[in-house]
Amino acid sequence: TIGKLNQPSQSRTQVGNRLFTVLTFRTFIAPTRAGELKLGPTSMKINIPKPNQRRRSPFDSLFDDDFFFGGTEWQPVVVTHDAITINARALPVTNQPPSFTGAVGNYSMNVKVSPTNVAVGDPITVRVEISGSGQLDGLLLPEQPAWREFKVYPPTSKVENADQLGLGGTKIFEQVLVAQNTELRELPPFEFSYFDTTAGAYRTLRGPRFPLIVRPSGGGQSFRVEEESARTPDLVHIKQNPGAFVAVQTPLALRPGFLALQALPVVLWLAAWLRRKNIERLAADPRLRRRRETARFVANGLRELANLAAQKKSEEFFALVFRLLQEQIGEMVDLPASAITEAVIEERLRPAGVKPETLKQLQELFQICNFARYAPVKTAQELDAVQAKLRQVLDELKEVRL
Repeated sequence: TIGKLNQPSQSRTQVGNRLFTVLTFRTFIAPTRAGELKLGPTSMKINIPKPNQRRRSPFDSLFDDDFFFGGTEWQPVVVTHDAITINARALPVTNQPPSFTGAVGNYSMNVKVSPTNVAVGDPITVRVEISGSGQLDGLLLPEQPAWREFKVYPPTSKVENADQLGLGGTKIFEQVLVAQNTELRELPPFEFSYFDTTAGAYRTLRGPRFPLIVRPSGGGQSFRVEEESARTPDLVHIKQNPGAFVAVQTPLALRPGFLALQALPVVLWLAAWLRRKNIERLAADPRLRRRRETARFVANGLRELANLAAQKKSEEFFALVFRLLQEQIGEMVDLPASAITEAVIEERLRPAGVKPETLKQLQELFQICNFARYAPVKTAQELDAVQAKLRQVLDELKEVRL
């Protein structure tokens, strides 16, 4: 896993009699398997000014240089660096706690629960704050076997106070539990385990026990209806004349409008039931929920991309192209979007049988995004061409199911 590339820091260095500006880019890598791994080789395409072919006279003014009047010619150069060997050690298998989900680093934990006085079926929110140094984006909450008497929903998460590289800060999880019966008296402690790189051993963090009060559900307020005493009507005398005749109207219970009105509560109840079933289905299927969220994000992103291309905002345009590729591929391979890089093409997509033409276009898009950070501003025609290629690749990736 490779972290995002932040803005470089600048410094000056002297080589011979000339001063140069040095740009230093910092990021991190995290191996996903043990063994001897190769990082690189790497290459980057840059533009450098060509040496002036005209011999300069000692009487020439400094401002006669083509550099000051836009006459400098530039030539593309590809700079490379050899591969670096990294030896990644495997995590110990012995003494690995059940609540270990792959977290490596040094962490502390704080757990909060509210409310603690509920009825059966009411939601209880558990807030878990994990702080420390490590790859925060990759942190996952372990399953809690001691919570089997509760219905557990998938957690949500966010990162706060993260450092520049994303290797330090606080990741906050919020998970909803539902008590199933009134015999529950407490919420068992939450457990989270990680591998301490300093001590070279596994550590398990445990939260406190939270006392609970669980009341029976239902028991709505009962109402008593007072009946009015029926008064016996007086006997009607026999009339000599029938009086005026009137047309008898259709009874209210037989009118179409009244019958349709009676069906309205049933329709509303059915709509609410279907909506509840859809929410439960999404809660039980995180992949489906993420697929729908990704589809909405990609649709909105493509519309925004067209606006950025029309305004020739090259930097924002290519940043959004890279983000859309990360979100779409991350949903396909079930990885966080921040963990998606060009290496995923060979590691996950090619073995899964994605078309070679699609992989080639996808690799070209990643390279275009990388070069765009340093290359001159693209023209509107170039941005439109990149946008069309992105739409084609995204459409082809949506048809792939891994």
